[in-house]
Amino acid sequence: MNIGVFMHNYLPRIGGAQICAHCLADGLVHQGHQVTVYARKSMVEECKQRGWQFRYQLKSIDPPFRVIGYLQPIRLMAAAQTIIRQIKKDKLDVIQLVVAWPWLPIVRDIKNRTGIPVVIRCAGDDIQVDTYVGYGIRREVG
Repeated sequence: MNIGVFMHNYLPRIGGAQICAHCLADGLVHQGHQVTVYARKSMVEECKQRGWQFRYQLKSIDPPFRVIGYLQPIRLMAAAQTIIRQIKKDKLDVIQLVVAWPWLPIVRDIKNRTGIPVVIRCAGDDIQVDTYVGYGIRREVG
């Protein structure tokens, strides 16, 4: 299978979601699948600068994730279109979206427009909150 793993933040940032995605991609390659991890251009470039090499492909993708205010629907549509274009270009059979935000609002559109299975792994700052250390993107500050 040709599998795509989409991450907003990836290596060299180290956290549970990043390690899980790396191990998932590496394990799937070991089982004979073609795997591409898609991450922000800055992170892909930093991995290259460090000389890190992986058994899977690492490609840049920078959908417009900064979703604020009244532009949110437009930016979500643009993000979905960017991912859909990449799915079609690379002829992916299935995709894994790691962490729910910013992916969750666009999953149905991606699935409906590509017809491929979409798997989401929720972990990290999208579902965990610790206001004391300022961790979590869903915390209420007040």
